[in-house]
Amino acid sequence: MWVPLLYLAWSRLCEYSAGRCGQASAGDLHAYERALAMPATGWQLARHVQTELLMQQANEAQGNVYARLIEITSTHPPLVKRTAELRQFVSGAPQITAQRGDHAGRSDALALRRVSGGWLGRCDG
Repeated sequence: MWVPLLYLAWSRLCEYSAGRCGQASAGDLHAYERALAMPATGWQLARHVQTELLMQQANEAQGNVYARLIEITSTHPPLVKRTAELRQFVSGAPQITAQRGDHAGRSDALALRRVSGGWLGRCDG
C-alpha cells in the first residue's frame, strides 16, 4: 500500500535533483526559472512569467490541503514548489560550480562540486 506513495515521493525528489543540475549547468537562476516555466506556459510566454508571483503561490499552496494531496499523488512537483525549492537551494547552499570534463570515461558528464572541493553529485547529460 505504501510502495506507490514511496515511488511518487522518490520521483518528485528526482525532479528536484534534476532542477538543481539544470540550474547549475545554466548558471543563471532567473534564466533557468524561465526555462522551467516553458512546459507550462510555452516558449513565447515563459519570458513574461513573474517568479515573485510563483513564490507567493508556493506559500499559499503550502497551507492548502487539496494542493498537498495533489502533490503527494503526483510524480512531478508543482512548478511553483519546484521553483521555490530551487531558489531556496541556490540561496541557502554553498556556491556550486559546473565543471565539464572526462569523468568516469564520459566527456559529456557534468560534475557538481562545492567551491571547497567537496563532492555534491553527478549529472550525466
